[in-house]
Amino acid sequence: MSNVFTRFARSRSRNPFSRGLARIETLESRTLLATLGVDITDAACTSVGPVFCEIQQAVDAADAGDTVEVASGTYTKINIQLSDISIKAKADAEPMIDARGAPSGIVLDADGVTIEGLTVQGSGQAGVDVFGDDNTLIHNTATQNVGGFRIRGDGNTLEHNTATSSTFTLGFWIEASAENTTLMNNLSTENAGQGIGVYGSNSIVVGNEVRQNRLTGVLVAGEDNRVESNTAFENGNNGFGVVGGGNQVTGNTAVDNGRYGIESAPNAVNVFEFNECRENVLDADNHKGTACTEIPEPPLVGDSNGDGAFGSEDLVLVFQAGKYETGAPANFIEGDWNDDGVFDSGDLVLAFQQDTFEKAKPAMSDVAAAIDSVFAEEATLSRT
Repeated sequence: MSNVFTRFARSRSRNPFSRGLARIETLESRTLLATLGVDITDAACTSVGPVFCEIQQAVDAADAGDTVEVASGTYTKINIQLSDISIKAKADAEPMIDARGAPSGIVLDADGVTIEGLTVQGSGQAGVDVFGDDNTLIHNTATQNVGGFRIRGDGNTLEHNTATSSTFTLGFWIEASAENTTLMNNLSTENAGQGIGVYGSNSIVVGNEVRQNRLTGVLVAGEDNRVESNTAFENGNNGFGVVGGGNQVTGNTAVDNGRYGIESAPNAVNVFEFNECRENVLDADNHKGTACTEIPEPPLVGDSNGDGAFGSEDLVLVFQAGKYETGAPANFIEGDWNDDGVFDSGDLVLAFQQDTFEKAKPAMSDVAAAIDSVFAEEATLSRT
């Protein structure tokens, strides 16, 4: 095995003494773990190490339990068939895999592999294609591929990855064959298809940000998934689309999407709770009113009569309530515009600072005249 001088011994026997007798460990009883370095910019790199020129060369030389550590530079595609290894960027390094039109920059056809800190571009299909099970992908980026991250196996975890600028299809997609995927705290942006497509089942899609994709932000076509606390904004179609059944869609936010905040298929039975929608082209879900609650914009400061404007009518209304500078509890309609529980000069200052009174910012003399006219009207009313 190459690069043996960088290996560390880990004893398979945790107790070197048995029944009071010392035991001598042989080399054969040890598991040797290696860190294999990859640095294409190093003039001393070779195809056999100890510093490898390509990631694939180091992967081919590795044993289960080894770590492949990659320096900055541009590398060719990799195909991982060995389980239980780690491939990581060196500290502060930014290695790039350029697939150069190959179907994928990273093909992961093994189990228990960790990939961290790599960027993949130029793939003809998926930047990262995961066939195996129980793998972990952290802080990777797929950019300018036909598609971003494709998950086909079971039990895979993707956290803090970025899929951006896919030229034809999704940023992240969980295939129908995949189960128990965890997609957490990832970013999917500016992709030509959906931001995230969940076609598999029993997956967890939590805390992801999905924005400015050409189609739907998050499409849930599979069953029995948990979609929670994701944010979808400025996507070209729906923020969230749910066509599968048995899904729990809770605590998500959809803002300024091109169609609905959340749209669900009419015959699909799902649980929708605590989802918020704002400023989407179509205000609410068109099949289930509980799917997405339209959250109104906060009222205009000073608009106590609810007509959408701040004017002298509002001043009349709040002064007629008789709570100005009395310290008595007041609500918004009664002049508490700064939400401190009372109506006083602070509310008037805040309202006129918004520059919305009578659709134009008044001179202070005009403000004083408006308030004086209200008090004068109150005095007239009190005499009648």
